[in-house]
Amino acid sequence: NNNNINNNSNKGFGFPAMISMTQPKEYPTSRPSRESVLQRLSEALLRRSLAQIDLSQRGLQPSDARLVKMALSQNANLTVLKLGYNNLGDAGVATLAAGIASHKSLNLLDLGFNNISDHGIRALASGMQEAACKQRGGGGTLQTLYLAGNLIGEDGALAIADFIRSGSGLQKLYMTGNRIGGEGVKAITEAILEEEISRLGSGEEQDIAMEADTTTSTGFGMQLGETDNPAESMNGYHGFAKNRQGSNVESITSASSTAVTQKKNHSYNDSKFRGMQELFLGGTGMGPVGCQAVARLLEKSCSLRVISLPNCDIGDEEVIMLAASIKANKERLLVESIQLSFNRITHKGLEALS
Repeated sequence: NNNNINNNSNKGFGFPAMISMTQPKEYPTSRPSRESVLQRLSEALLRRSLAQIDLSQRGLQPSDARLVKMALSQNANLTVLKLGYNNLGDAGVATLAAGIASHKSLNLLDLGFNNISDHGIRALASGMQEAACKQRGGGGTLQTLYLAGNLIGEDGALAIADFIRSGSGLQKLYMTGNRIGGEGVKAITEAILEEEISRLGSGEEQDIAMEADTTTSTGFGMQLGETDNPAESMNGYHGFAKNRQGSNVESITSASSTAVTQKKNHSYNDSKFRGMQELFLGGTGMGPVGCQAVARLLEKSCSLRVISLPNCDIGDEEVIMLAASIKANKERLLVESIQLSFNRITHKGLEALS
């Protein structure tokens, strides 16, 4: 495919169904060098038609980011940029951020394992936020962001939280292996919830509301009585968003939750709604503060599908807390996967999740 630059020269390898004693197949023993791949990218830039770039595991250095930035500026339809397992560092990411800020089509960005610290992440978050603000109607095109295995701390997590809170539209975030701590996890989860509530209380809710007939609400927008109307389900949740800024925080009524259950495939899973669907926080050193923040997210979110918390020093007490949040939100939260490997969980914790 002339529209893709990738490193998958050995695609399709797998284990054979049977072990044969015939002459073994010969596979290439070396991969294209960094220089040759960068040369190919330079030549491809002339076509201005790249849709995907995969330069993972190429030993890229900070200076190489200039060429990738050029690729962003000259390929308006570039949607996938994979640069994982290189050595771009803060300087390289700062260069990329300038290109990302003016790009309007990027859906997936992989910068995992690139020795990026808080300084580089602040520059990246600023560039991504600028790109999102330029989109018509607000909200960026970026849906998946891989930042696993870097050197990101609490300050970097705060920068990512600001990006999410700005209406990023991000749906998958990989922060595994970054020691952002409990406060970093708390900042990110709170930003996810705030952005979700904001979207439900803005145009996306109004689009669905146009399909409604009539609604009956309390002063806080809570729905009373059962309903088949998806707009009422949204308005019930919007009531929480509006009252969240006041002195009291009301929970959504069970009747409204019932309405959400009846229309969850039509509204919350509808293309009109966007929110964080997959969140990877393994090995972040979240501690009790972070675990409580995740529990609150699970209790309030209606978009989260996958939550990954391996190697977080989680014990039975924390799992019981997470399980209680999931059960309290079972009418709205459609969790598909909870990843809890390499923690201190016994049968008591597993029973709470069952």
